[in-house]
Order: sequence, then structure tokens, then C-alpha cells
Amino acid sequence: MKPFLLSRPVLLLSLWAARALAEEAPAPVHPAGIEKAVPSGVIEGGWGYVYAAYTVALAGLVFYALSLWTRRPGAQPPPPGDTP
Repeated sequence: MKPFLLSRPVLLLSLWAARALAEEAPAPVHPAGIEKAVPSGVIEGGWGYVYAAYTVALAGLVFYALSLWTRRPGAQPPPPGDTP
């Protein structure tokens, strides 16, 4: 319990200092024309990767369904003693 009590004033002081510095910091100034160099955040193209991912996922589901189909038990009724 003692380390927490000792660190608490330091924590409060550091939070106060961080807020004071954040309020005094000026807004960043960008050089002219930087808007053209910064990407817009929109991904263009790449549909081949999406189609490939869907194909792999679908193939996996199909192969899993086939494996379940081949491993299924025979359609035999349960023994009479097992039913309630």
C-alpha cells in the first residue's frame, strides 16, 4: 500500500504538467502543398486479394463439409435401451 501512496502525488503532478503543456502547445503548421503528398486514407483497387480470400474461405468450408459427409455415422436407429 505504501508504494501507491508515494506514487500518487507524482502521478497527479505529472498529469497537471501534461495538461499545462498541452494547453500551451501551438497547433502544427504544415508546409504549403502537403495535402497533395498525404494519402487520403481510401484504399483503391485490391479486389483480387478480396476475391482470393473469399475463394480460399469457401474452399475450406466445402472441404470441411465433405469431410463431415464422409465421416458421418450410418443411419442406424439407436438401441432401444438408450431412449428415455
